[in-house]
Amino acid sequence: MEFFTQPHKTAVINRIIGGDVGKNSLVCWELSELPLDLRAHFRKNKRTKRNDELTFYLNSASVEKFVEFIDGSDCLALEPTGKNYSELWATIAQTHGVSVKWIGHPEVKYLRKSERLPDKNDQADALALATYAIKNWEKETAFIRFEPGAIAQINEIYLDIKGLKANNTATINRVRAKLASSFPEVAFLRYDPGVDGFSPLFAWVA
Repeated sequence: MEFFTQPHKTAVINRIIGGDVGKNSLVCWELSELPLDLRAHFRKNKRTKRNDELTFYLNSASVEKFVEFIDGSDCLALEPTGKNYSELWATIAQTHGVSVKWIGHPEVKYLRKSERLPDKNDQADALALATYAIKNWEKETAFIRFEPGAIAQINEIYLDIKGLKANNTATINRVRAKLASSFPEVAFLRYDPGVDGFSPLFAWVA
């Protein structure tokens, strides 16, 4: 027999969905109240990974099932991981009227370990997310403010700059190699960029 406890006497919670984000999937766990023994609850209700009905994928048919599943739930609890993937699932949920609560990785890890849930298990992580959301439902400071769109944009800009820097370094190295034989006096001299951002030597060579 499984026992549950209500999260807070003033909280009115119908359904909380915890979602563990993968590269192309979202593994979910649903809770409406807190189990007294989270580990026992997990062991009793864990699902086989193959053909799991609560694992959703980023294709039209699976997303449609996901939308049907989250309909009427109080929130979708997610970690801000997976770069663009978490943003996609959050956008889908919010578009269909389901709010999203973001939970930090350290909090999920601590809860999972303290409740003796298995490590490296998507369903256990999803359960931990749902549990954390219920436990802290009325405590806004327990959740993090996360704008996945802004984070993704910053990440893209960083990667662009990193890529340009790598390309620039490779080009300079090739030019230096050629100068080593034709103009060795300046091949390995270092010049600071001018006000226009260009190195005088390499601008002249170009």
